[in-house]
Amino acid sequence: MMAAVYGPGTLATAATQEPIVLGGECDRTGPTQLFGVSLCHGVLDYIKLVNKKGRVAGRPIKYLEVEHGYEVPRAVEAYETMKDRGRCDASDYGTPMSMRSRETYGR
Repeated sequence: MMAAVYGPGTLATAATQEPIVLGGECDRTGPTQLFGVSLCHGVLDYIKLVNKKGRVAGRPIKYLEVEHGYEVPRAVEAYETMKDRGRCDASDYGTPMSMRSRETYGR
């Protein structure tokens, strides 16, 4: 009955158009770039795979990456930017960044 009201494929089409937006931090430069380059490429490859294999409940993932060079002020700024835009910061790592976020946000 729902298909008769909306037409075939309308509900599925609407669901697939709204992406799930995730944010992430990366250090492709700086003192930990050897780790960051591999990790950051891995995150992007995984998101491409998920999107290719059917997405998440029909919705694609859109990933916003911020490069911080393993510098605490830049990492905290990236976190703030993601938070202010209502994005989940999916890949914050490293003791200085984690500790700074904990000090700043009580986590």
